[in-house]
Amino acid sequence: MRVGVARTKSNMVKWRLKNEDDKCDCGERQTDEYLVICTKNPIICTKDDLIQANQNAIDLATHWIQYNNNQTHPT
Repeated sequence: MRVGVARTKSNMVKWRLKNEDDKCDCGERQTDEYLVICTKNPIICTKDDLIQANQNAIDLATHWIQYNNNQTHPT
């Protein structure tokens, strides 16, 4: 996320790792930029937070890792 490349639905489709739409659960296209502003985020995080790699950035990255793991391997 910090460098602008994440395991988003948009990237997974672009990299041909998934054959599905690139929409987030909120209905918007899930791109690298969108991960920070998604309305489903439990954490408020800014680009500055990502640059500083502060606790907000860590919490947001953890949220998306858990989200993606649940999408790949539902429990």
